[in-house]
Amino acid sequence: MIKHKYGLGRDELLFPGAPQSIKLPAARTLNVFTAARNQLPSTRMGNFEVMRAAFIEAREYMRSWDDYDAKVKKGDKDASAPRKT
Repeated sequence: MIKHKYGLGRDELLFPGAPQSIKLPAARTLNVFTAARNQLPSTRMGNFEVMRAAFIEAREYMRSWDDYDAKVKKGDKDASAPRKT
């Protein structure tokens, strides 16, 4: 969470102790453009599902890199790096 105030430096924008989070818009304009092209997602809930799936995929990808790094640190010569997407 940050406070938007003109003239503040990067570190001054942060609220001390606030949890880290991200806000993603699910604007109706996005739905209008995708619905006009018959492309999914065409609803706000569909937008949220696509975003949720992308975050889950990213978390799994990070976990696979963490597993690979752990194997390399242990000296596993047969460890193969995750596929870059």
